[in-house]
Amino acid sequence: MRGDLAVTPAIFNVPIAVDGGRYTVAAVAEGREPFTATFEIDAAGASHQVELRLPAADKTVTPAARPRVARPEQATPTTMPPIRIAGIVVGSVGLTLAGVGIGIGVTGLDHSNEAAASFEAAQNEQQAAAARDDHTSAGNLITAGWAMTGLGAAAAVAGIVLIAVAPDDAQPKTAVPSIRIRATAGGLSATGTW
Repeated sequence: MRGDLAVTPAIFNVPIAVDGGRYTVAAVAEGREPFTATFEIDAAGASHQVELRLPAADKTVTPAARPRVARPEQATPTTMPPIRIAGIVVGSVGLTLAGVGIGIGVTGLDHSNEAAASFEAAQNEQQAAAARDDHTSAGNLITAGWAMTGLGAAAAVAGIVLIAVAPDDAQPKTAVPSIRIRATAGGLSATGTW
């Protein structure tokens, strides 16, 4: 707060003229210990720098004991770790490949059964040779289908592993927020990290 006004990030690094006198800087943040510092600025152009440190709140302090500062509503962006995205993509491609492989294998089985029936019903050597060729082609389809199914299953498992080892996007930040306030007879500026 600066008087009755909340200090927002929009005025950080912007000098603000202040008169000489006694100043108190206070900072509060949810889940953090409050900070207060008092200092004097004389009218002759002195300056004073204060570093605000907001360590994690002591669990024994009740939230009602901390002053509340009105903050503008901000949408919290949600991001997914890139490794989790890669896992979803790889797993999806794997499942698709496995499904296509099963389809090709079933088609090959159908053609193989048809070729076997054609071979049984062959009236001459020419029909029997054509049935054998169809049976060989069907066997190749079955092999390709099984290979695609195996590759797809391996990719699906790899996708599941990537999703499982991805870092949790809800992990708390470990950095301690801090703000640096510089007050001089000519102005006041603040910088900070969160």
